[in-house]
Amino acid sequence: IGDDFDSALDRSISDALGFLKSFLVTPDGKNGIREGLSHNIHPDGKRITASVVRTDCTGEAAGAFMLSGDSELMGIADNMLSLCYGPLTIHGGEFDGMVRWSEEAWNVCYQDDVARAILPTLLCSYFGINDKYLENALHALKFLCDTTAKDGLRPLRTDVLEYLGEDKSISSLSQTEHGYASAHYNAYYSGALLLGYLNCKDTRFKEYGVKGLETLMSLYPDTVREHSETSELCRLILPLSLLYLTTRDSRHREMLYRVFNDLYK
Repeated sequence: IGDDFDSALDRSISDALGFLKSFLVTPDGKNGIREGLSHNIHPDGKRITASVVRTDCTGEAAGAFMLSGDSELMGIADNMLSLCYGPLTIHGGEFDGMVRWSEEAWNVCYQDDVARAILPTLLCSYFGINDKYLENALHALKFLCDTTAKDGLRPLRTDVLEYLGEDKSISSLSQTEHGYASAHYNAYYSGALLLGYLNCKDTRFKEYGVKGLETLMSLYPDTVREHSETSELCRLILPLSLLYLTTRDSRHREMLYRVFNDLYK
């Protein structure tokens, strides 16, 4: 198949990147990317499009453009990441480093979506492609660490409005015993921490990343579902791979293969 396969692969990648470009708010990427197609389909066959500019979608799409190696797309990616780490991140004050969920949810932080926004930045740095925004990604991870429960898991979400005008500090989250035991909300976050550790050797990132995934797997398969069991299992594959890459612990390899085999079944 040789050349035919390679050509088909190149076309698939090119088509995928073109599909992503079609959802950019502006061609230069400075205003981010729309969420895109929804799963809803009207009786006439029309697909619903979600027009919200989300930070995770913007960061992920920027990662695809950056990894493409195409100079034009990499320039667009740079503009998109400037948005993610600029106005869509809080700079200074009690919430320093908090990445906002979207342009419509200025006050809300979902840890799994933050992870998805910054994972491409961490991957680009890890593979030696680009480390321009590495410090920004690590800054975001520090905020997440500071608001993680003692078991390594995060709350369902962080909402600035809960802490304004009340005798309540965001730092109190680090003193709670348990976070929200869902792979949907935690696994990518734990994986991002481990990838952050592999980039900068901050042992706190490793500690929280390992602890979070071990807590989830101590409860597995009875974790809290957000969508389907398939979705929950898929969310664990990359983070558990990063866990084993980080520790080389045979127990962590067994966790990865357990989830993989359950997903396969």
